[in-house]
Amino acid sequence: KNQTLPARGKNTFKNQKEIRPGKKEDLIKIPIYEGEPYTRAILNELAGMVIITGEDLPAYLPADSDIEVSIEVDSSRRIKLYADFRDIDETIEVPLPDIRQKEYDADLLEREITHAMQTLVAMKEDVPSFNLATITKLQTDLEELEDLLEKGKPDYNTKTQVMERLREILKSVDKVQEASLWPKVETDLSDNLRRLLAADQKYGDERSHYLVEQLRQRAGVVMKEQNTKVARDLLKEIKSLEFKLVSQDIGLWISFIKGFDEEFDTHAWRNRTAAHDLIMEANDIIATNPSKTRLRTIVRQLFALLPERDRPIISARDEQVLRK
Repeated sequence: KNQTLPARGKNTFKNQKEIRPGKKEDLIKIPIYEGEPYTRAILNELAGMVIITGEDLPAYLPADSDIEVSIEVDSSRRIKLYADFRDIDETIEVPLPDIRQKEYDADLLEREITHAMQTLVAMKEDVPSFNLATITKLQTDLEELEDLLEKGKPDYNTKTQVMERLREILKSVDKVQEASLWPKVETDLSDNLRRLLAADQKYGDERSHYLVEQLRQRAGVVMKEQNTKVARDLLKEIKSLEFKLVSQDIGLWISFIKGFDEEFDTHAWRNRTAAHDLIMEANDIIATNPSKTRLRTIVRQLFALLPERDRPIISARDEQVLRK
């Protein structure tokens, strides 16, 4: 929103489900919104929806494959999307027709109101007392909005009014939530930055020194602005760089193997025999000829043998939509 045109941007996402070549029912959905960065989809306007199916791909695409999505918007506001499927060396170009959302879905509005109410109820247990009055007021506003929607579900003007008011309420909900979460996020950011600096001092080089300094400066800006969403994204970058630095040390991978060995029975391995054999192989490597590369490979294989419930949960979202 408000960016100078023409404009271009890109980011990398992952597909949640496998896509089989030739299968029309295997879908990847890429919704495109116009609005403010670091805000929820509902707070922005739908600018287009790209759907890619198995019929569009020449080869099998496993779940969690990297897909680089690029968007171009020309001076006439026409949008073109490029989806680069790196694993199968395929790029798809899709020009978007102007399908700006004309009418809001009543069921979607109802779900968003319910979710916001649930969020406020949960927040009441954690936020400082001075925010309780604000939360109570927001709950009342949502109840009034719920009544308005119930009485005018089929009406275009009512749904438009509900969406406009709901967006304002959700912005207030986000502000209260960010204010309550910020102290913990700030502590996490400080602690992880401190660990990164230590790792860089021990394992870093000229290139990593530069990257760490850039992250340190960005952390200073984020702390000043107290932007929780940006801070969380920055935390991911800090943790990723720290892991890359520390993973150069074979001790990291040895500690993984030791942990799996000592706590073997606490894990519901998908294949206990395979997990046991991998740990025994790793212990032999550690005892005879320690190799960081070989140990790292075994650790990754062990993670793959963990049960689904020990992995990140995607929740009940649309599994056809790309995720970060």
